[in-house]
Amino acid sequence: MAAIRRIWYWSPNRKAVKKAAKACALCGKVCDKYDIDHIVPVGPKPAEWKNWDQYLNSMFEGKLQALCKECHKEKTAEDIRVMRQTKKGIK
Repeated sequence: MAAIRRIWYWSPNRKAVKKAAKACALCGKVCDKYDIDHIVPVGPKPAEWKNWDQYLNSMFEGKLQALCKECHKEKTAEDIRVMRQTKKGIK
């Protein structure tokens, strides 16, 4: 899993979004550096997907956005909260 995320770090799609970033997609803040985020979370493990093809497609072909550090931290925390609630059957 970690190896796939490291490969994604160098993907052309991610690099293009990072290069084109002018401001945070959520708050509009202009920064020197942006975190690149999957708009629809990929998930922590392939067990959440039907097969590896679906997981890899989501990882490498999914829509991305540039976020400032603060927004990325908040969005990631919310994504994790939702994922945990969904696992417990709470929506």
